Amino acid sequence: MTPIRHAKPDLILWDVVEEHFEEAEFLFEQWEGALRSPKYNLTELGATLEQRLEAHLDALLVGGPSVAERVLDPELANADEPVRATVAALALLLNEEAESAGRVIDTALHTDGPLQVALARALALASVEPLDRMLLERFRASRTEPERAVLLGILTSRGMDVGDLLRRCFESDDQRLVGAALDSAGRFGRREIIAVAERHLRSDHPRLRASAIKASLALGSRVAWQLCRELAQDPNIDDPDLMLLIAILGPPADHQILYSRLENSASVERILWTLGFCGTAQAGNACLTRLESKDERVAKAAAEAMAWIGGFDFNDERFQESPPEPSEDETLPSLEGDDLDVDLDLDGFDDLPTPNRAAITQWWKENSDRLAATQRNLLGCSHSPGTVIHALDVGPLWRRHGVALELDIRSGGELHVSTDAFSSRQRRQIETLARMSAGQWSRVEP
Repeated sequence: MTPIRHAKPDLILWDVVEEHFEEAEFLFEQWEGALRSPKYNLTELGATLEQRLEAHLDALLVGGPSVAERVLDPELANADEPVRATVAALALLLNEEAESAGRVIDTALHTDGPLQVALARALALASVEPLDRMLLERFRASRTEPERAVLLGILTSRGMDVGDLLRRCFESDDQRLVGAALDSAGRFGRREIIAVAERHLRSDHPRLRASAIKASLALGSRVAWQLCRELAQDPNIDDPDLMLLIAILGPPADHQILYSRLENSASVERILWTLGFCGTAQAGNACLTRLESKDERVAKAAAEAMAWIGGFDFNDERFQESPPEPSEDETLPSLEGDDLDVDLDLDGFDDLPTPNRAAITQWWKENSDRLAATQRNLLGCSHSPGTVIHALDVGPLWRRHGVALELDIRSGGELHVSTDAFSSRQRRQIETLARMSAGQWSRVEP
């Protein structure tokens, strides 16, 4: 990192500092949202939101200790506005000073709730190498289970294996620490932990059970896979993550579970999105039947899934239509009877273009026969190391998490891309994948 010339305290324009901080806060929220959006790919993210965010964070560093003392340190403990705390933490960490990093770590460990989550996120994101050593030392020295849970989660997100220290975490009664230990065991392929992981497969704690399933699958557990199939066939269970596992790990016969859900699920568009990961022509045909839906969200989801399987560019104007004009009722909804606490955040489907149903249907009829009949397809090509890397490189961000999850599970953590990290880290990981040998990729073949 190039040394930054710090401005003299009496020359600092504090209103400008606040502007940089507010812009960084806004951009970080936008960046986090973009990671689950169909509107960006990795290149676009790095060249737009991320580049602007980095510029404002750099601007906060110019003021040096004066800005840290007056602005960043107080915001670090801002429990009322956790995003501001995240921005403050990132700026302090980018300074690459041990004292600043220590303050961030201490604050994260001595708070809880959303503020702790925000600071842990900053510690996981910051590309500062000395931070790995500091966090590992704190983990080794920690004597409280809540602290170890936080530190282990951060270390796992940063790609740090704690080695033999992991075993003692499973002896804890702290569900959060055990869950973090399961995440670590799966991420780093700790096959000696498989029996321990399987013991938590039917935990009463949803977060712990989800971690146990993913860890056990990555460690090669047949018991975990049978449980996935059993749970997915239960009509009373509607778990999107579970359905995704069936799509990315199951053979075509198991995909029938998803097809049956199209008739009964309360979220048809989510099932259609998941069918995209099945990758078969049959899955595309199932989406085709929903393309004519009068529900615009359903039609959008069907078209996007077909594009992911078949490889046509849904951003091409040929496959889009102008969105329909909203009715007066849609423009001015009544507040009477509304749940004002409902989460109004977009889930991605509303961001998709309105599909040209006729054009997409015609394309599918003319091109679906060329898709691999007995293999999964990804962006129009048979599933292979090359197509996986291509999908991670150019695919919409909301799809890449599923691709990375499959890589993690099938390779036992050997092949990994941190799809929730800054693009610079992801680029390095994708470059590493490209250098992998055929033998290292062999376990990833569906």
